Amino acid sequence: MWLPSHRALVFGDAVVEHGGSLRVWCQDRVDEGVRRFYRERFNPTLRTLLELDVERVLVTHGEPVLSGGGEALERALDSEPWYHRG
Repeated sequence: MWLPSHRALVFGDAVVEHGGSLRVWCQDRVDEGVRRFYRERFNPTLRTLLELDVERVLVTHGEPVLSGGGEALERALDSEPWYHRG
């Protein structure tokens, strides 16, 4: 969800914060096929959000990003997907 008045993106479970960074959350253990799916198919659908003037990223899991949200999201999209089952 985009909140233009706050320059904020709000994510459900697609993007989370873990260890001080935003990460794209993967539902399966990460292997080469999963990496390829995220790199070639899933992350490009989120990459268009980088065209917005994002300052904040609010997530349901982890800490929010309150400044530099666009850069944090770009780093997440360039990183390996994050898998966690707890």
